[in-house]
Amino acid sequence: MLMTLLLSVSVLWAGGRTEAAPAAADEDFLSQMEAPMLAERVSRGELPPVEDRLPSPDHRAVIEPYEELGRYGLSWRTMYRGPGDWPWFTRTVGHEQLVQWNRAWDQLEAGIARDWEVADGGRTYTFHLREGMKWHDGADFTANDFRFWYDNVVTHPDIILAWPGFFYTDGDLFELETPDDYTVIFRFSGVNAFFLQAAASADGRWLIPHAEHYFSEFHGDINSNADSIARAAGYSDWVEYYEFLGDQWWDNPDRPSLYAWTPRVGVGDATERWVLDRNPYYWKVDTAGRQLPYLDQVVMDNIPDNDVRLLRITSGQVDLHSRSMGGDTNLPIYRDNAERGNYRIFELDRSDTNVHAIAFNQTVNDPVLREIFGERDFRVAMSLAINRQEINDLLYFGRTEPHHHGPRPEMPFYNERLGKQYTEYDPDEANRLLDGLGYTRGNDGWRRGPDGRTISVTIDSHSGQDELELVEQYWEAVGIQTNLNIIERSFMTERYLNNQHEVGRYFGGPGLIDWFLDSRHEVPTHWESIFAVPWANYYTGASGPSEEPPADVREMQRIWTEIQLEPDLNRQMELAGPLLEMAADRFDVMGLLLTPPSYGIVRNDFRNFPARQFNTGGSYNDPGPARPEQFFTTRPR
Repeated sequence: MLMTLLLSVSVLWAGGRTEAAPAAADEDFLSQMEAPMLAERVSRGELPPVEDRLPSPDHRAVIEPYEELGRYGLSWRTMYRGPGDWPWFTRTVGHEQLVQWNRAWDQLEAGIARDWEVADGGRTYTFHLREGMKWHDGADFTANDFRFWYDNVVTHPDIILAWPGFFYTDGDLFELETPDDYTVIFRFSGVNAFFLQAAASADGRWLIPHAEHYFSEFHGDINSNADSIARAAGYSDWVEYYEFLGDQWWDNPDRPSLYAWTPRVGVGDATERWVLDRNPYYWKVDTAGRQLPYLDQVVMDNIPDNDVRLLRITSGQVDLHSRSMGGDTNLPIYRDNAERGNYRIFELDRSDTNVHAIAFNQTVNDPVLREIFGERDFRVAMSLAINRQEINDLLYFGRTEPHHHGPRPEMPFYNERLGKQYTEYDPDEANRLLDGLGYTRGNDGWRRGPDGRTISVTIDSHSGQDELELVEQYWEAVGIQTNLNIIERSFMTERYLNNQHEVGRYFGGPGLIDWFLDSRHEVPTHWESIFAVPWANYYTGASGPSEEPPADVREMQRIWTEIQLEPDLNRQMELAGPLLEMAADRFDVMGLLLTPPSYGIVRNDFRNFPARQFNTGGSYNDPGPARPEQFFTTRPR
């Protein structure tokens, strides 16, 4: 069916594509100091002049274009897979934090904050804001917004948002000082060695404060009518409504923003297409002093279907995209259609270790499954039952190798036992282990658990169906009844957060230097530690199901905390050694294959995009470090 559709598109395109016009044909586009659409609004009296919308001249962020100074106008056309595809929202539009990574991923650069200082051995972080910087609605952005946010939201006993772990040291929340309108100081009771790296990641969005002029109206301690406003919006009280409004920026289009583009509607209300328009008060300029961004809009089409996404790209309807591309299966199709679609393929160096991490939920609510999943020999047997080399040959063209999660082999603190144990295909040993646990087969071929009932497990996932269908076959071959539950990402996340899953599948986790920021599959420290989310909640204090972990896991969490408090990289790697050994001993999570380089596509008329980037998920936040605000297009207007 897919090839038929591709051939149909090919017929439509044959001889019909017009090449993009050369860049910058008109002589005066470089004299435009703002987008023409904004200049028109200024002429109508709807906006102040651009000089009044930008920060003070020496406080503007100056971005050097990757190739050339760009033209204003048009849009970045991309796609998403539904409201739960939030990582793409943060990496394309919401990538700007107080600080941010450079393109080479070896140095932090100024972001929303103009500069910063670190003192007290990593206990005190001082950020200097940009004078004259404004929210997208024109209100001033100052330290007062941080003060409001900290006093009325972060420390409020009733408002519960998913504050990340780097807000705390030794269980203590940071303290905030705002000595003047443009200085913000974060003080920690202990060393927070990775605070800046975390602030530059996707989780750094939690450090962007709530705009006082907007959020005060919805806060019951400030506005006595807040409950009435909440009930009129369909919420039970002001706290519930505030938690919605202040949670994720993509759900609330009215929330004041600092990003280059802002949404017209919440992503949940955009059934087919999500449009984000340029921010007229954006605080960056190019090297000629022209206000960024160059592009008027980001247009994201909601396309959950893999084949339809492929067709959009091969027919030239997507400008830049690198998420959910279909892996090695689709790569030959993209290559064959590159000329017709007027795009090129670029590689992304991966930091994540594994194509898939699979975990049995050891805190599952079902007591029988909890007993079964808690048996290390059961987890080992299920790993040995998987024919990873066959998956590699069938779905990845043999480009990679069997492997688990954890630091990648390139890292000096790599643990080979954690990475390679039980990756060989040995169904005989898998059956021997399962027999040894007393899980005998019935006449129907299915194994029985300690309660005498068929052992049946369900894998929840939002992607990876091809690989998981093979895993299903392998597990059923050793007598474990297996079901796949492929669901939209937001539903999957809800099940994980509420500890409702039996078997979870997620991406393989960071494996380069970013492992020190996120060891979710080795130590339960994250809400995506899908082998035991309640153990992670016990450690972080996050809301949701919580359960005290076993003693050895608590010791692993203690070592992880010590790593987070250690500013010296060599010492961090020393501490990682015994931690990774303990993770290998426990074998809580299994992987499938070492992640090969990934790829994306960019149209030939979409400019200022670098030839190569990293793909690390939220740590590097690609393509954010390529500075999307300086992308532009020369396609016909």
